[in-house]
Amino acid sequence: MRKLYYVLTGIAMILVTIVACEQASIEMEELQAIEKVEISAKPTAKVTICHYDADLDNYHSITISANAEEAHLAHGDKYPTENPSPVGSFVALSSGKYTWDMSITTFNPDTFEFTGTGKHPAGADVYKFEVEFNGTIDNGNHLNGLLFHGSAPYHVMEGTINSCGAVEVLEGKWTIIVDDDKDGYYSHEDCDDYNFDVNSGVVEIPYNGIDDDCNPLTFDDDLDQDGFNNDVDCNDNDPAVNPSATEVCDGIDNNCDGNIDEGVKTAFYQDLDGDTLGNPTTSIEACEAPEGYVLDNTDCDDTKLPYSPKGTWTIYKLNKGNDIHGAYIFYIDTFNGTDFNGTGTRIVNGNTLYASISGTVGAAGTMVIHMEQWWVEGTIQNTFDFFGTTGECGGITEVHNADNPIDKQYFSLISFI
Repeated sequence: MRKLYYVLTGIAMILVTIVACEQASIEMEELQAIEKVEISAKPTAKVTICHYDADLDNYHSITISANAEEAHLAHGDKYPTENPSPVGSFVALSSGKYTWDMSITTFNPDTFEFTGTGKHPAGADVYKFEVEFNGTIDNGNHLNGLLFHGSAPYHVMEGTINSCGAVEVLEGKWTIIVDDDKDGYYSHEDCDDYNFDVNSGVVEIPYNGIDDDCNPLTFDDDLDQDGFNNDVDCNDNDPAVNPSATEVCDGIDNNCDGNIDEGVKTAFYQDLDGDTLGNPTTSIEACEAPEGYVLDNTDCDDTKLPYSPKGTWTIYKLNKGNDIHGAYIFYIDTFNGTDFNGTGTRIVNGNTLYASISGTVGAAGTMVIHMEQWWVEGTIQNTFDFFGTTGECGGITEVHNADNPIDKQYFSLISFI
């Protein structure tokens, strides 16, 4: 009996030990499971990739865990790009209700131009319209295209290209284009498709209040953009001419007051003798000096150069005792401001004695005179050198010898004309 007690007690202890071990094992498995849950619950890095959609034959953007990145790339997905190619298929909706099966088939990454085809289904496997289209993608990935049904433009379409190259936001962005005025320009490029004379191919007609060429940068009024419309701007092609401009001397009405160069002209004086001195009694107002006019107005005789000896002289030739021996008449006809030349005659006993005269005029009108005389041309009989003085306004005021010795012949001025 005692032996049976010990046996039963031993069995009981074994059973307790087995239960305790199984409980410990269960708790360990539960702990490991919790740890797995906690590990899986920890946030991981996210990445955006372009996932290929076989049904649409195109890519769209999705965000995944970084742990799955390699697996997606291995199955044909790709990273987004800055200038993605839009080549691929997509479904578009025009006018909010018409479904189109579209496909962009070519894309030039240098010019951002694309071409493609599209179909508008009328039912299962039946297409009501088949179209071609082309367009461009700008720097903001905006898509602008034009659809053609045959040779005629049919729709203008707009949309965007996402970083995966998929076309987006085309729904409701299409506009049916027509040519109601039959001017050859469709509604997408004709700003008034009910006016035959308005389209992008005509020349703007100023001042008619119409944007004839459909270009808002071509001005219809205030063509020079100086802030004044044509009704008050006397030259709407010159921004320097308008009612607020300052009048300047240029031969035009700068300030649009109906007057030209008022109050800004300069007085110029006539200079007939070309000595750069002007006649104070003859003047004209102008912006620039007309030919034959100067700014100066101090010429006392505008028919002669200053200190000019030009004119007709009559002089006496005096002998010993200051007796008048004869009279010469000289004609000075050339003078260039310093040198002069002329001819003269003297009547002796009814015969003509010929002479030439030349010389220079210096400062303040001082003259050096040389005379030659002859009876027969080519045979000089006598030469004389003497002096004189001219007035500032021209004309001879005196002639004389240097030393005027009483025993030698010398000359004295009788008159000057």
